[in-house]
Amino acid sequence: MAGILVVDDSPTKAHKMVNTFVRLGHQVLTAMTASDGVKVASKDQETDKVWGERQGASCYLIKPVDVRTLISTVSGLLE
Repeated sequence: MAGILVVDDSPTKAHKMVNTFVRLGHQVLTAMTASDGVKVASKDQETDKVWGERQGASCYLIKPVDVRTLISTVSGLLE
């Protein structure tokens, strides 16, 4: 099971996507605009980091991400 964010300004299209992912057993969050999607996705609290790691995340970076940190984190994950 994964957490999926659906961002679409069409309620009909969003509803179809949500139903598809829910039927596959995923948890789904929705947003109607890109800015709302960023607000929903850009979690920056320690509890959000812990939740992400408990869900199976290999790492959890908070925006804005320093480029050196991003590169070293991704490189470490790909090794």
